Amino acid sequence: MKVSVFRFLAAFSLALAILNAALLAHFAAENAKLREAVEVERLLCEEAARLHAKERARYESLYRNLTKALEENREINDALMEVSGKVVVPKNYTVILEREDP
Repeated sequence: MKVSVFRFLAAFSLALAILNAALLAHFAAENAKLREAVEVERLLCEEAARLHAKERARYESLYRNLTKALEENREINDALMEVSGKVVVPKNYTVILEREDP
């Protein structure tokens, strides 16, 4: 009886060792797949961050240009308000120009 228990325990230990080796191989493969997926996600994240920075720089440039244009427009409006009432342009200005031509 001791021999059969010993054989059973030896067979059971061998089966557990084989199962552990199989599980180790399986999870090592899964781990490699997950590492690859994480690396792909990291690269995508870096690309998204780069594109975001590029678009933000573009937006900031456009905003600076808009601010400059608005400031120039305000200066033009101020100049026109200052000139208003000082210069008189006749309603038929085009007719005056046509008469001057020989």
